[in-house]
Amino acid sequence: MGSNPATPTKMKPLTESCEWFFYAIKLSFMFYVYILLSQKKAHFYIGSTGNLNDRLSRHNGGRSKATKAGIPWDLVLSEEFETRSKAIQRELELKSWKSHTRIAELISASR
Repeated sequence: MGSNPATPTKMKPLTESCEWFFYAIKLSFMFYVYILLSQKKAHFYIGSTGNLNDRLSRHNGGRSKATKAGIPWDLVLSEEFETRSKAIQRELELKSWKSHTRIAELISASR
């Protein structure tokens, strides 16, 4: 019958589209090492997560056995990493310091 084929639209090269897609994916899968300060006990807590807002909410909501007694917690430092293994490596490094003073100095230097 009299149907006309659709006019082809100009598309971006596949490699450019894929680069943007993977860049967007990468941004959504960042990992964080964080340090919390208990307002109640003046203690630090060091952890890592893929969702910083949710994790802070869980700490302050009493849903973490390790931090329940220190509620409320303030986020005093966070560092961003591209992989979970790098975040865990940094978390373990900070925990190995075992020094309230050294952690406080790190927080002060980051501000």
